[in-house]
Amino acid sequence: MKKPAAIAEAIAKKAFHSAPFQQAWQIHLQAFGPILEPAYPGCYTAKVYLINILNKISRRDLAGANETMETLVKSCGCDTAEEKALHWFLQGLCREVGGDRLGMFSAYLRAGQYGHQFYLLPLKCARFAHDDGELDVALSEYCKALPLIRALPDGPNRTKLLGSTLTNTASCMTYMHRCEDAEALLAEARAMGSVPRMEAAEAVLMAVLNRPEALDSCLDALRQANDPDYDHIRALTLAILEGRDPHFCPQRVDEAAVAAFWQWFADQEETLRHLYDQHDEELPEAFIAPLAEHLAPCFPFAHPPIELCGSQEEERELTFFCGYHRALAAGYAAVIDACPAEIASRWQFVAEA
Repeated sequence: MKKPAAIAEAIAKKAFHSAPFQQAWQIHLQAFGPILEPAYPGCYTAKVYLINILNKISRRDLAGANETMETLVKSCGCDTAEEKALHWFLQGLCREVGGDRLGMFSAYLRAGQYGHQFYLLPLKCARFAHDDGELDVALSEYCKALPLIRALPDGPNRTKLLGSTLTNTASCMTYMHRCEDAEALLAEARAMGSVPRMEAAEAVLMAVLNRPEALDSCLDALRQANDPDYDHIRALTLAILEGRDPHFCPQRVDEAAVAAFWQWFADQEETLRHLYDQHDEELPEAFIAPLAEHLAPCFPFAHPPIELCGSQEEERELTFFCGYHRALAAGYAAVIDACPAEIASRWQFVAEA
């Protein structure tokens, strides 16, 4: 931390102890204390800047907030881990308020690299990744948030937050097919009392576990609560029970499309081989786009976007990612099994979760 001039610090100290600044500071501490307090210890100039930054963000004056952040760094520095964590948190908060959710996620992840003990950052990252279908990332961030939430002082807010986070983590695990772990977390959440959306998460789990009586109980609770997602959850769980939901249940591939894909691959192999051999860390879009376009018709069911990567070794190896989507995983297996022997002698194809 840089030390501001003595006169500037004296002026800032007087302003900080005024009633308006004290009121604003206490409000911000209640929301963000674990990441605010460790940064810039004893520096009143920094605290005044921080109050102004957070006030501007709350008023959606994001340009003003960013300008004040720049002044804060020029005046007080940004050198310690605590200061860097706070800097990236404020950047993430600006992007979140501005509607840039990907930018928010990136900034909050950066903030998380500096060893802070603020549960909100991994929790926000987990929710973003969960919504985006990045289940591995979501679970990792939930697991970072949970011990920080457990360490909060006892009270209704902690109970509600912990129950909600346990429920969301269980939902994530259900979609990763870790049903035993999900059931344990839901039992812990239920022991804490009423948690919003718990019955919805539990209904999906009961459908996956093929427990229709327990599922009926969850659906009945949702119906009595007039849950706005009742119809969606009911339809989803029925599809799971009947083997129609592609995330949880394998589906048939289009065999004609599979044959057409391998014919296209054979026809384009020289071009594909040239593009593949030129790749560095990532495959070029000129390779990925047409391959995904011709592969997609093989899977006549709802599925995540086709994702693949190439090996960094000498052999030509393509890895397809199914994102815990069972129909897509089974579909990739069927496509790979249908690969002509001549192509398989020159390429390797792998499917991963």
